[in-house]
Amino acid sequence: MKNFILTAAYVILSFFLFCCNEPDPQPSSAQGAEYMAEAQSVPVTAAMQIGGDPTTDRPPLRSKFEWKLMTTATLPYKKGLKLTAPFAVVNEDAGDISWGRYYGCYDELKALTMPFAELGVVDVKTVTTESLKTKTYYKGWISTAPANSTFWENEMPDGAVLAFKDSKGKFALVKIKSTYPLVLEIYFEHYYTIY
Repeated sequence: MKNFILTAAYVILSFFLFCCNEPDPQPSSAQGAEYMAEAQSVPVTAAMQIGGDPTTDRPPLRSKFEWKLMTTATLPYKKGLKLTAPFAVVNEDAGDISWGRYYGCYDELKALTMPFAELGVVDVKTVTTESLKTKTYYKGWISTAPANSTFWENEMPDGAVLAFKDSKGKFALVKIKSTYPLVLEIYFEHYYTIY
């Protein structure tokens, strides 16, 4: 019984010594006081409360869009090209596009599997997927013509951009770097998250 009384006395004394009601300690410098004031002024969100709604006041993550250059390909005459990786040069009728003389008097780029839309000479960075959704896509050929031709329009001047649409609705841009030899830059849609 004596030990019980002594133990209880020590517990009560410890409680008074360690649980005093003194005010919170204050910072010793002006910079510390400013930091504490900023920390105390942050609003308490529902997510900070126990059992509160798990949403925060942080803005949602945003994604950014850009065209990503996938490859630069040289397409030989009377050959085809796959517009998806590995962007292989294949037989004329085995690619997504082919290069040769098919319909008119001049050489043409023919769309075999993916419909296309002509965008003209534009900067790839300014093309948006929203604007591509409003275009009319068709299969066929895009022809070249010399600059002095009065009958045939050159639909593939250097710098022209063609938009191709696959069966899943994804877009690829093909920029004509030069026609002789035919050099193409292929761009795909690229989205990335901004933190």
